[in-house]
Amino acid sequence: MNFSNEGLLQAPFGVLKTEQYSPLYYWDNRQRGPNPFVIIQYTERGEGIFEIKGKRYSVRPGHAFIALVPEDSRYYYPSDAREPWAFAWINFYGDLAIHLWTSLRNQADPVISLQPSGVRLLHRLITRISRKERPEPFETSLAAYEFYLETLRHIPRRQETRTFKEVISHFKAHYHESLRIKEVAQRMGMSREHFTRLFRQQVGCGPATFLKRIRLDAAARLLRTTDLPVGEVTFRCGWPSASRLDFSFKQYYGVSPRDYRRR
Repeated sequence: MNFSNEGLLQAPFGVLKTEQYSPLYYWDNRQRGPNPFVIIQYTERGEGIFEIKGKRYSVRPGHAFIALVPEDSRYYYPSDAREPWAFAWINFYGDLAIHLWTSLRNQADPVISLQPSGVRLLHRLITRISRKERPEPFETSLAAYEFYLETLRHIPRRQETRTFKEVISHFKAHYHESLRIKEVAQRMGMSREHFTRLFRQQVGCGPATFLKRIRLDAAARLLRTTDLPVGEVTFRCGWPSASRLDFSFKQYYGVSPRDYRRR
């Protein structure tokens, strides 16, 4: 008995792992033909670039771009990259796929973070469609929809993206003050755990780590450009004690604040 593919999520093409290391790797999605389809490309290692309507996004490890062909977008291997761009990719076809992934991308940025659960589903789906025997279309559609739902479940919405930009600006303006992540999360109307998870998705590290890096950069700048005592640098950069600054500074820069200044 033959069934129509109408109403199914069609995923006929995908590669579990490939590497690109040449600036010649460049795809312009305005020139991919008239038939619409969706590209999901997930970075395992290295970095790629996705541009859409003049805006440039870095596709770092743990992140994937969503392209809706045909459209004014492109993706490529950056000319200044230092290591290969290793990634997995899959294409989705059909009216349902176009509708679902367009709806998802309208709620988020075109480059999103994938949770480990979503990555596992993506790998499983690509493995299924890469087998020599032709995969059963209903099972493939079910696996594709499961991956879509898991992705949708974890994406930060645009409002959350704006919220975290405001948080980052707040950290940069008030790093010298006593900032508690739990209190910042509460002002955002979130638990600390939920706030930390979304912040990590957006920025690539947790809020406490991000704030610590800002304070370390500020301390290094004062050590380079002023003669202020280390104790005063500690106070001005928001560290609770000189010993905490000394410990974190050695971890980050490999030397103590005093040795850093002498160098």
